[in-house]
Amino acid sequence: MINKSYIPKLNSDILWRRDGAEDEIVVLASFKGGPIRFLNPVGGMILELSNGQNSVEDIVNYIESNYQDVPIKTVEKDIFLFLKILEENKIIKY
Repeated sequence: MINKSYIPKLNSDILWRRDGAEDEIVVLASFKGGPIRFLNPVGGMILELSNGQNSVEDIVNYIESNYQDVPIKTVEKDIFLFLKILEENKIIKY
């Protein structure tokens, strides 16, 4: 179970870059191999904020401040799920 105080950090073997007409898509891959993944703008923000300096709570607050029309509980639930998927796929660690 992810805790709001956890501080996610991108694994050192993950490479990523922004792409698309307005850099709205994030492309990431492991230099160890495996699938290339594409993230939407919100996923890209979460990945970028998973830099070893921001807590999960910081990330939730940042995303919520940019999407104020979405209820905070929805933002929180979606971010927790997304971080769980990133962790399961060895893209981030805590």
